[in-house]
Amino acid sequence: MRPSLPKGPSPRLSQALSSMIVQGVKWLKSQLKSLFSDVEPPNSMIKKALGEKDGHPFV
Repeated sequence: MRPSLPKGPSPRLSQALSSMIVQGVKWLKSQLKSLFSDVEPPNSMIKKALGEKDGHPFV
């Protein structure tokens, strides 16, 4: 007869994996904030584009 396998990962392994996932999510969020920090708000981009269009009426 074979010994039965554990039903799931050990509590220590579960805690370690959970901690790694939380750290990964925090890192990703910080990367996304820095990636998009220089992006202008949509309304300001639209106003800028319309202003440039008005400056070049033959385009």
